[in-house]
Amino acid sequence: MKPGLAATPAPLAAAATPAPAGVRRIIKLGGAAVTVKSQLETLRPEVLDSLVRTLSATAEPGAGAGGGTSASASTGASGTVLVHGAGSFGHFPASEYGVVRGPISDPGVRRGFTLSRASVTKLNGLVVGALVAGRRWSGGRVVGCRGARCWAIASGAVPHPE
Repeated sequence: MKPGLAATPAPLAAAATPAPAGVRRIIKLGGAAVTVKSQLETLRPEVLDSLVRTLSATAEPGAGAGGGTSASASTGASGTVLVHGAGSFGHFPASEYGVVRGPISDPGVRRGFTLSRASVTKLNGLVVGALVAGRRWSGGRVVGCRGARCWAIASGAVPHPE
């Protein structure tokens, strides 16, 4: 390319793709509801299975959904985002290492944060896995998204990082 000439940007591939349907509902699944909070990393599979059946029953044929957060997943119920808490996955290391007290510059707090995130990531995998395995809708999409990486609140808006 000659100096002083700018390349013409290629059109975005997404421009030809229809925009996804908006979020119709957000469902918060409490961590204590889906886990045995008093026992380290203990899932209540019967509760999770019941949730998957309920979400499947509300699905519209052929409908998809957007992404989820924090340990979350979207469901085939069009426009649904499922968000879940940590329950017994995350609270144990966070408490043991004093994550809530900080500061993050403390090596013990950083270790606790790391162990807590790893534990919550396990739960997110179980939730997403149950949704993928149990989906009974046509074309339903399930996407797990770690909340710590994907969403931040700034001035009342929910931006998505670049």
